[in-house]
Amino acid sequence: MASWKSAAKFDMLMVMTSPPRGSAWRLALSALVLSACGSSNNGARSTPGAPIAATDFAAQAADAYCKSIAHCCSKSSDDCVAKVRLILQASVDSTSGGARVFDPALARACVDAIVALESGALCATWFMSASPSLAPCSHVVDGTVQPGGICGNVTDCRRGELSGTSGVDYVGCIASGTNGDTRCQAFTVPGLNEPCPDGVCQADTYCSAGTCTPARNEGEDCSGLPCVRGYTCTADTQLCAAEPPVPWILDVGFTSTTYACPP
Repeated sequence: MASWKSAAKFDMLMVMTSPPRGSAWRLALSALVLSACGSSNNGARSTPGAPIAATDFAAQAADAYCKSIAHCCSKSSDDCVAKVRLILQASVDSTSGGARVFDPALARACVDAIVALESGALCATWFMSASPSLAPCSHVVDGTVQPGGICGNVTDCRRGELSGTSGVDYVGCIASGTNGDTRCQAFTVPGLNEPCPDGVCQADTYCSAGTCTPARNEGEDCSGLPCVRGYTCTADTQLCAAEPPVPWILDVGFTSTTYACPP
């Protein structure tokens, strides 16, 4: 199993676990596109249980997603579905060259999982990474290179082959040997009380004196230290306080959405 930081040519994408904080988390978002939030009744109709074709997925997923984040924003946005649909369609369109594949069965599982959230989605950017039910969404669009195969970018790698593997947190396109080849590999990010030689730890922990240490919780002193997910270190009190609600990030294949509630 490779170290998360074992090569210069490196990128990463979420598989099933919570992402590391800071710069490592920003790298985990392979594509960031600004979108609005709200709810809409527009979009392709969905037949429960039936696989969803590539031509229909973006519309159905966007419609379900915008409904799931409506309670995260104080104001609705009529163009949420249209904007999110464009983002998701870009992920689907990336399969046209054959280097990536679209899975209709996982598309169905993804849409069903989003629909099932209703108003129960947590209004936090990292919600998807902590909700196993949404894991199919990450693999609706996937790479075709098997683990160990030569890759030019992490988007070439087939993440689905590694999902659920014990101890696997991420997939990377990692340099191997001295001939310059880069290959698809799985690697882990250390967790609580584990050594962190690269200075990176799993969510809700941080690297201190070479060991992953618990992040600060609500009301705790956070001077120069990270707070647990959902909390931020306030500038005036230097105490961890709850972050305002924001729409969660939807990761489909190699495209992730960032968005802001309407002002």
